[in-house]
Amino acid sequence: MTVDMLNEYQKNYTRLLKENNTSIMRSYIHTEIKPIKDENNKCFSYFQGKTGYCWLVAALQCISMYHEKKNGIKEIFDLNRLIFFDKLEKANMFFTLILDNMDNDIESPINDYVLKNAMSDKGQWSMACNLIKKYGLTPLPKAKDFGIRSTHELNACISYLMRIYALEIRNQIDNKDFEKVLQTKQMAMQKIYNMLMDFYGITCELIIYNDKEMTPQEYFKKIVQFPLEDYISICVDDKECYIEYEIEYDGNIYEESKNKFLKLPNYTFEQLIENQIMLDGFCWCSIDAGKFYIKRKKMLDDSVFDLKIFFNNEKLIKLNRDIIYRYHIGHMTHAIVLYKASEENIMFYDSAYTENSGSECCMSRSWFEKFLFQGVIHKNLLPKNIQITTKKVTPWDFFSL
Repeated sequence: MTVDMLNEYQKNYTRLLKENNTSIMRSYIHTEIKPIKDENNKCFSYFQGKTGYCWLVAALQCISMYHEKKNGIKEIFDLNRLIFFDKLEKANMFFTLILDNMDNDIESPINDYVLKNAMSDKGQWSMACNLIKKYGLTPLPKAKDFGIRSTHELNACISYLMRIYALEIRNQIDNKDFEKVLQTKQMAMQKIYNMLMDFYGITCELIIYNDKEMTPQEYFKKIVQFPLEDYISICVDDKECYIEYEIEYDGNIYEESKNKFLKLPNYTFEQLIENQIMLDGFCWCSIDAGKFYIKRKKMLDDSVFDLKIFFNNEKLIKLNRDIIYRYHIGHMTHAIVLYKASEENIMFYDSAYTENSGSECCMSRSWFEKFLFQGVIHKNLLPKNIQITTKKVTPWDFFSL
């Protein structure tokens, strides 16, 4: 999506909802930011609420930690602004892929995938990088609240609109009404922009920093200076090692990078995760948050459950993460930030378990060895002697959809 397109949407914006009318999308929850209680706490007061934006929150947590360590500035960045652009870009990517695949049957794998994933909150590290590189960052004003904490109804409204317009576009192509196709896409995108503006409000596009005016892009490049391009996403595969898979169509910005995973042997994967924590003090990770969570202790620990009751075979109890993931016993469901590791436990930040205050959660070493499936590390940590090959693959093949 170009700057000209965005300017056109801004110029033609008209409010869909009446002032203070939330009858269509009722998920408005406003909560003031509470100060972090412990100034020595490594966690920042990000909270994802009832959304699927853990991946974006975790990325911002990493950047906040980096910014504080490098520049001595404890800063929280505007999450809602990036969510706004993520949804707008996902909508644009949806319609572009619909147009790209007009010659394919509606039930073809690609069209089936695009339509099923019309609008969701899900994402990856590389998608956070796409947003930040294109739209920059803005510090969240101390007096401003986080705003909307639920996206369920918003997603339902937008995805319904997107699929209806996809049907209209395909009908226009079938009737050889080519002149109307782009007009229809433009009309759909304008309505989605209007809906997002009603929901999130006007985004900040100019920052006053040290009495100087700058754009969010300039602020990120000149002040924060987080080297997004220096990091790589890794996962485990003991059979196909040192292959970086690029997942076609799996992203949020059509013209930017798609999600990538470098597959490594299990032992190397674990070592690199811990080396990343030692290097930067943080590691963006993806886990199966639904496994063995002890809520009152904010603890992920499989050892407190006596699995011998169910399994007589010791091998079934001590499966490694590669087998667990391959047999769908565990999945990537949630993004967190690891920031401290010991022989017994690993401390992590989780935006879903706490609201508006620093959080210290913990996972046992045995849990870490089974249900943590992905990490993002600095490229310099990779073994020097490995030969990495690249391979493109469809999402339905890579994720076994």
